[in-house]
Amino acid sequence: MADLQRVDLIIGVEDKLKWWQNIIYAIQQLTVDTTILIIPVLLARTLQFPLATGAFMVQAVLIGAGLVTIGQALWILRLPVLQGPAIVFVSVVPAVVAVSGPAAAWTGMVIASLIAAVLSAVGFWGKTRNLFGSPQVYSVVLLMAALTISGTIFGQILGVPNTPTFGQPFNFVLAFIPFAISVLVVLLMPSSFLRLISLLLGAVVAILIALISGRMNLAGVANAPWIGLSVFFPFGFQFDLGATLVMLIAFIADLGQVVGSYLLMGEVIGKQKVSDKRIDGGILTESLGSALSSAFGGLPTVTYNQNIGAVSVTGIGSRFVFATAGVILVILGLVPKVGAIVSAIPGPIVGGLLLSTIAMLCMQAIRVMGAMSMTNANMFAVGTSIVVGIGVSFLPKEFIAMLPVLLRPFVASSVVIGFLSAIVLHVIFNLVLKAGELEQKKMAGKGQ
Repeated sequence: MADLQRVDLIIGVEDKLKWWQNIIYAIQQLTVDTTILIIPVLLARTLQFPLATGAFMVQAVLIGAGLVTIGQALWILRLPVLQGPAIVFVSVVPAVVAVSGPAAAWTGMVIASLIAAVLSAVGFWGKTRNLFGSPQVYSVVLLMAALTISGTIFGQILGVPNTPTFGQPFNFVLAFIPFAISVLVVLLMPSSFLRLISLLLGAVVAILIALISGRMNLAGVANAPWIGLSVFFPFGFQFDLGATLVMLIAFIADLGQVVGSYLLMGEVIGKQKVSDKRIDGGILTESLGSALSSAFGGLPTVTYNQNIGAVSVTGIGSRFVFATAGVILVILGLVPKVGAIVSAIPGPIVGGLLLSTIAMLCMQAIRVMGAMSMTNANMFAVGTSIVVGIGVSFLPKEFIAMLPVLLRPFVASSVVIGFLSAIVLHVIFNLVLKAGELEQKKMAGKGQ
């Protein structure tokens, strides 16, 4: 926050540019983070879906993210924010699929998104902005997501057992290339714009090497049409109350960073007041876009705070640039060959890209924790929630099978359990008992 307070935009939020300038700056923004493309591919690989499934998942995410970006920039939030797939669902969806199946998981995401939209319409998110976005809660969500996804990274690098490329040394070479390039650029050129596109540079180099070495199969790209859409509910429609509630909680858990992004972009960078009504309008738009993306087999989409860093570095804050970026995302989403290319990226490269991303996510969680007061109440609430969240991931499948059907999706997800624990303990310790406040007053009295 301290760094962003000194941001002076070269091009302001309301500034209009020429069409070709909009396109150039929009492409610049889209090159900042490859996770928009990689996250749906990672989820498809984790669930062992075929390449064609991963391709239409990429398509759905691009279209959903693009439409919401356009709506947010032009009419609703009216801020330069970019959408992308919510990373927290990469750790939640596999747990739900394991106990309820893919149809229930994706149906749950659609319904949960619509419920979130209804809550926006009644002003719920603005009123609870300080609860779900509090450091005591949001830091746990970030850390649980990072730790859960980290378990899939080496699975991507090693490959699939009983296949010719499983565990080959060259896998580690492919994984090391994007990681090394991104880290070296950030460390050696911290003030250069190249640090913002370091992951993209690493991905391009690694993909070129994979193509030259014959490790990237583009047969699916040749077979994919140029224009097309996925079918509605490609995994089927199956309502499961437990799965739906888990998806709703996961969506709520991710809204802490969404609200934080609104405030940073609007009040700190854009020098505008972000009211509760504006927050609810923004989340309403994201919820409807998430429902659409999920209905076509994608993931819920949320505001990406990585692009806030890009705006602070480039000084390009025009919301019309971001609307143009949304149009580009929609166009790419309507081209199945784009999804097929992304889906064909070898697992080791996906793992290498994620290593940098998840490392930063983990450190972001630690930084958020550092923003809270280190009272015993906070340390007990956060520490207990982390231990409980990690602990449930080691529960035997036999025990989960013994639980009521409604509870199984909950217990299977570290993120959801960690989030629920953090919310409950934070409310009890800090809002009901006010233990943290009393401790701070006591320490202040001693200091005097």
